[in-house]
Amino acid sequence: RSFGDEAGFYELDVTTRERDGLLAEISECLAKHGVRIVSARIFTLPNHSILDLFRIADPKRTLENSECAQSLYNSICKVLSSSPNTAPHSPTLSRSKSEKLKKQSKQQAQQQDI
Repeated sequence: RSFGDEAGFYELDVTTRERDGLLAEISECLAKHGVRIVSARIFTLPNHSILDLFRIADPKRTLENSECAQSLYNSICKVLSSSPNTAPHSPTLSRSKSEKLKKQSKQQAQQQDI
């Protein structure tokens, strides 16, 4: 079965100080919330910072529940705040562009049927 057709897709952007094990901790955090990493782009920035861009799938659509989405966000913030010698950075979690476009198209089609 293709979970890509069933899942909600999101983009997660993380910028923080680089440290050993950070990618593994973020991956574990996502897995604990039932979210799958579809793709990741990892960048090392000047002054030992990183930018991680994740495309994630939510096959059970748990992130559509605002409490579940907030729980994931808080968990990622906790992982980021454990980075030494740095103030925590807030991750950005948003619906993927393709998912937004699909939802808009569906809404437009429903409005035309009315």
